[in-house]
Amino acid sequence: MKNDFYREKRNITEKEIMNKLSRYCAYQERCINDVINQMKKYEVDPESGKVIIEKLKAEGFIDEKRFSRMYVLGKLRNNHWGKIKIKQELKGKLVDGRIILEAIECIEETEYMNIIDNLIKKKESLLKGEKIFVLKHKIAQFIINKGFESNIVWDRINRSIES
Repeated sequence: MKNDFYREKRNITEKEIMNKLSRYCAYQERCINDVINQMKKYEVDPESGKVIIEKLKAEGFIDEKRFSRMYVLGKLRNNHWGKIKIKQELKGKLVDGRIILEAIECIEETEYMNIIDNLIKKKESLLKGEKIFVLKHKIAQFIINKGFESNIVWDRINRSIES
């Protein structure tokens, strides 16, 4: 039974792969690297892979800029990640540096600061009874580990928590 699966996987046509990958990309925004990794599962040779990627781009299934903008806003709003962590993750997905910077610029400063302020309040409520210095340090560590810039985090902490 297992051998049939592998045999079937090797005999898959380019049209079937295109259908599978277009559904894969239509379900959720994908970057080129995600699609390449998916093609490896179907054992697509690199030359055919390039052609397939170009077709997916031409048909609008893959758009690195659109993917990056959606990724940035999703990770910021849902996961409460900072710009540093988002940039690292997009680099890990092999997205072009210029596209990453362009996508990061779509973050509104007020929204970014509100997320930091909300994280401060959330963490502060969990750490009641701590000395101010320890409290500030733990909050800063928590938010910085989420990928926010340390200078902004410390500025927001010092504004919201009185010494």
